[in-house]
Amino acid sequence: MQVYEYESTSSGHELARFIVLYAKVSTRKHKRWEGDGILLCYANQAVLKSEDEKDVISRSTSIKCINDLQNGRELKIGSWEVQIQERVATRDVPGSSFSSSCGSKLLNIRILNVFFSSQLSGFLYTFVLFSSSYSVKGPAFVINEDRVGNFGEEPIVADPRVSRHLRTHQKEGVRFIFSALKDGHGVILADEMGLGKSIQAIVATMALLKQQSCLLVVPSSLVSNWKCEFRKWFHGARLPVIAVRRASDISSYACSFSAYPYLIISYEMALRYSAKLASIRFDILVCDEGHRLKNVDTKLRQTLDCLAIGRRLLLTGTPIQNDIKEFFSLLNFVRPNLFDNFADFKTMCCNEAEAVSEKFSNCFLRRTSRINNLHLPNKNDYILFCAPSLVQKSVLASLCAFMNEEPFVLIDMMRKVSNHPAILFKKISLIYLGKLSVFVEMMACFRQMKECVVVISNFTKTLDMLSSLCRSLGFCVLRLDGQTPVSTRQEIVKHFNTEGNPENVFLLSTKAGGVGLNLTGASRLILFDLDWNPATDMQAMGRIWRDGQEKDCHIYRLVTAGTVDEKILHRQIKKTGLNSMIIPNEQIKTTWLDNELQDVFTLRDTQCETHDLLNCDCDGQGSLPSGVNYVTGVHTEDVAHFCSDKRQTEDKKEVETASDFHAAVVDNDDEVGHLETIRSLLFRWHHYSPSHTETWTHFKSIAGLRDLPFNDLTFAFHLSSKF
Repeated sequence: MQVYEYESTSSGHELARFIVLYAKVSTRKHKRWEGDGILLCYANQAVLKSEDEKDVISRSTSIKCINDLQNGRELKIGSWEVQIQERVATRDVPGSSFSSSCGSKLLNIRILNVFFSSQLSGFLYTFVLFSSSYSVKGPAFVINEDRVGNFGEEPIVADPRVSRHLRTHQKEGVRFIFSALKDGHGVILADEMGLGKSIQAIVATMALLKQQSCLLVVPSSLVSNWKCEFRKWFHGARLPVIAVRRASDISSYACSFSAYPYLIISYEMALRYSAKLASIRFDILVCDEGHRLKNVDTKLRQTLDCLAIGRRLLLTGTPIQNDIKEFFSLLNFVRPNLFDNFADFKTMCCNEAEAVSEKFSNCFLRRTSRINNLHLPNKNDYILFCAPSLVQKSVLASLCAFMNEEPFVLIDMMRKVSNHPAILFKKISLIYLGKLSVFVEMMACFRQMKECVVVISNFTKTLDMLSSLCRSLGFCVLRLDGQTPVSTRQEIVKHFNTEGNPENVFLLSTKAGGVGLNLTGASRLILFDLDWNPATDMQAMGRIWRDGQEKDCHIYRLVTAGTVDEKILHRQIKKTGLNSMIIPNEQIKTTWLDNELQDVFTLRDTQCETHDLLNCDCDGQGSLPSGVNYVTGVHTEDVAHFCSDKRQTEDKKEVETASDFHAAVVDNDDEVGHLETIRSLLFRWHHYSPSHTETWTHFKSIAGLRDLPFNDLTFAFHLSSKF
């Protein structure tokens, strides 16, 4: 039997309840919210309370209409300002107390559940695993099913209110995480974007917490996202989390972790308050975007290591970004001493693939986005090659002449000039040329189609330029970059997704917003410039094609033809391929050789250097290229086999294993091999040239660009897929 006690906190019944941000009234243009709170509305007053409802912060009788309190609305409660975040279910019940008991026993097993009770004085919040009778429709999800059969353990069943939403692969992930952490070990969940890593982590760790604590370390931009993820599953109930905004939050958690088992903190604040965290005994460590810990020499990695939390869960969609050593580093973080050293690990990958696979099969799980085939709409990828203007060619030629001075500084300048020369040189007017000309026409087409758009760039000045341009075109600009306060980021995202207004355009910084954000309110995404790290771009482009997306997605990469843009594209393909190949080749260097630098500083007068490299016989007519044998010798035969045959077989593959790592360390460090990689991957794309009017018109229709001439487009690649 369960008994729930409740005492009313105010005369009259609770009419509405809102999650809010609050701060002292000030004249600041950019408010600094002091914390999260709860706004309770009664018939005769509104009461602002702290997040845990222990403290009454202020009261007001000036609120006349509850329906006016929409998300984002700001109002004054006494000497405090609040911003409405979300309306949630009320907890008011008639009378001062009630009790409930369950009748017949429907499940005589242990059920994972959460219940809450509150009292006016001595607030009590309880988060427990309890033996319960619970009416479950459909089969129960037994998290430790294998342990029940093999070891006779008592079954642990996930709360059906959550488990009924889990897909098959997510249930498998929950069981995998639970089993590893249950034994006191660490684990990496490396599912690709959009497969629900966060909910798998929540359900699995929740099943392990019995008056214990979990430290959840995430990028600063995702603190609010994680709170929203908990709120999604604990809707109408108090959240079992404390999010750290200041040092005092850690002190509060230390006194109440039995009531609030999860502490969410950003990586930056974890580093800043490492001493305070070390004073708390955490049972589980969860690191979102865990690839940030790939470098063992960083202070962040060393700080988290020193917390001495044995059970560790890393969540990452990109376990390797540059070389296989990064993967070894992450494995060593969750399972120290699993391998003696990196040299032995690399040797085993090359010579004993099956042994390696067996060794880390219990601590590494990755499923590809193909697993979402049945759940997500189609995805259309485009690479649009834009003609550089005469001004751009002139400026780029001048920069190339100084190659031997500061090459990497110059490369950065060349990237900005490829976007628009006005970014570097203010005296150059902001005229529509190259990428910008194509961008303006694209925005006009999407507005006519009533499609919402996300635009992404690596550079703040490029975002500044695009922001001014979009406003001049009459768009309402929403922007998220490194300067956007963390406290407001989630509200900006929510506003964009819920409003669905095609007059809104969302400008996003690749680095600040490229992870964790859900922007399914848009079905069109423009990547205005490319990043040297393909994983960064893949993360950014995954913002719209993910769970919750109902429309077919169209993702456009803009590339200035013959310039450094195309060199970045080629390097991306060499490292991981355009289709999110997980394991890059170990021998592909992250440093530069002299001939590679020379190539970067070489401008080519061409419609599309990438297509020129392919020696493709399609002539840009849109048909798939015919099969041509490009293998030139024994040395590249295995590489060609890996890049083409393996790519075809991966279409049937959802889980990646150590054999992929074995293939990743074949000797492929020659120019011909790199060219084979580019050819084998881009031969899956359709190639279009404007010189063929009929097929070019067909391409523009597919891409949603048919109503304008797009004279500055010189070539295009297109791939339609479900992954």
